[in-house]
Parts: sequence; structure tokens; C-alpha cells
Amino acid sequence: PPPCDPYAAALHPNGRKGNLLVTRRTFLVFSAIVGIFVLHGKSAVYSLTISLANYFIAKYFAGSRWNVFLSWTLNCFALWVINENKGAFAPIFGDWLTSIDESRGIIHWEDSHRLVMLKMISFNMDYYFAVNSLPIPSNVMEKDEYTQRMVFHHPLEEYSLSHYLAYVYYVLLYIAGPICSFNAFLSQIHTQQQSFNRADIFWLAVRLVAVALALEVILHFNYWHAFNLNR
Repeated sequence: PPPCDPYAAALHPNGRKGNLLVTRRTFLVFSAIVGIFVLHGKSAVYSLTISLANYFIAKYFAGSRWNVFLSWTLNCFALWVINENKGAFAPIFGDWLTSIDESRGIIHWEDSHRLVMLKMISFNMDYYFAVNSLPIPSNVMEKDEYTQRMVFHHPLEEYSLSHYLAYVYYVLLYIAGPICSFNAFLSQIHTQQQSFNRADIFWLAVRLVAVALALEVILHFNYWHAFNLNR
């Protein structure tokens, strides 16, 4: 028999836990949208438009190979714009986009979009495999937890716009990653990880603070930006 998804039981919780998941999903989507506009200004419209176009491709073409082809085509075109025009679309589509190009925000949208692009492709491919019911390897239960979360398909209704936006623009991993597949992300929204206990998480937080303080001290006494500007 095919292996059973150990995280599937948490996909459709009822009662208080179900309400908490709806609240969590709403918060993730809201914080994601607000976050990209705070970071990128009006130019966040570009990233959001490409993301919605990518989602439309996934939903419209679903299990068709056109899904794969158009997903890669769209994202390669976006990557070409980023490299050729530094994220500006006015040179391609006209001066009416100049005001958006000039609103760059704190971080240029194209600096973060390379990671976003990988996550958009991951969503489309995971949805493509789910629609086509790609067989799950028989030895998957012998693999690590992340691999299990990554390979098991979710019910098709879980590949929704809200989950998609929460995944693509997840605030805590937006700027520098790391990234994971959509299937793995969604399973952790419903079922928390079991690899680290509270003590492990505490010491990881302590180490993070220590690294941040060390970085501040080093940058205070060593002017690395001066080396970069004058190399």
C-alpha cells in the first residue's frame, strides 16, 4: 500500500484549533502584503503582479504541461527584466510606469524577487504534481521529517491564494531565506515541527543574538563598506 501522510490529520481541524489556523493564515497574508509594500514602496506592485500571474497559470493549466512551460517562461522573463533594467518596467511598457519605478522603498524589489521566483515555481510544481497524483516513493517514511513534509501532496483546495501569498511573502524568511517547498511550508502551518524542543529553540535564539552582537562589534571597528566602495 502507498505510504500514509503522517501530517494529513491536521489539515482539516475543527473547533478552536481550526479557528486558530484561520487566524494564523489571515495574519500571515496580511503581514506579508503589508511587509512587501513597506520594503519596496509602490514597486511592490511589480512583484505582486508577477506572483498573481504565476498563481493564475498554476490554477488555469493545473496538471497540463503548459503549467510547467508557462511557469518557467514567466519567471525567466521577470529575471531578464531584473538583470537588464534593474527591475524597471517603464523602458518596456511605457513611461506611465515611471512613478512606480521611482518608488523603490527601503529595499529594491528585484533584490528579493530571485528568492520569490524560486518559491513561485515550487508552488506551481507542487500543485502540478498534486493534480496529477504523482506517486509517493515507498521508502519515504525512512527519510527525514523535512523530506516527508516535502513529498506528500495536500488536498487540492489547500493550494489556495491565501496559502500561496503567505508562502511566497512569508515575512521572516523573505529577505535572505532560506526557502522550502510549498508542501513543506504548508504542512508546518498545520503541524508544528518536532525536531527541536523548547530548550533547543531557546539556545538557537541565544546563538542568533550572540551572532548579531558580534556582527555589530565587528562592523563598528572594521569598515568593510569602505573596502567594498574603494576596491
